[in-house]
Amino acid sequence: MNTHPRHPVTLVRPAVVTDVPRLTEMIHALAAFHGEEDHCRMDQQTLRTTLFGPDPVLYAHVSEHGGRVTGMVLWYRTYSTWDAAPGIHVEDFYVDPEARGQGAGMALMVEMARIAVEHGYTRIEGQVVNRNSLRKALVEHGGEQLDVWETYRIDGAELVALAGHETAAAAV
Repeated sequence: MNTHPRHPVTLVRPAVVTDVPRLTEMIHALAAFHGEEDHCRMDQQTLRTTLFGPDPVLYAHVSEHGGRVTGMVLWYRTYSTWDAAPGIHVEDFYVDPEARGQGAGMALMVEMARIAVEHGYTRIEGQVVNRNSLRKALVEHGGEQLDVWETYRIDGAELVALAGHETAAAAV
């Protein structure tokens, strides 16, 4: 657990099962912020299984201010063959609009860094939309934009089509 030095009432802790409804709300609020609410399929049961089921694939930490969950970071472990070490990929980072500027976001960032260092992870990565004010904080704390790496996605019907493609895997 960690507190932000300037805002000692901001507590960061690992999420627990009872946080799932609030986390689901924040995921949908983040999708709405990006204008993608119609594409967000997350529901409480799926998130509960994803975080706390027999094969969890996602981790979550929350910030609390005055006993209320005001922010979240959802993340998973990655691996860098070049570093020969694990890292953290931040999938979602969200702080309620009314809680911004009170230290919750910084407390969550500090907790991710603490986890990385404590476990010997060599990096924290994630994508940030260019209009997000988080970009400034990331740069101020040593974050660099990786201009040479582009993100691509294959999903939906294209993913299914690729999976059924008849070309031998060895040809790839």
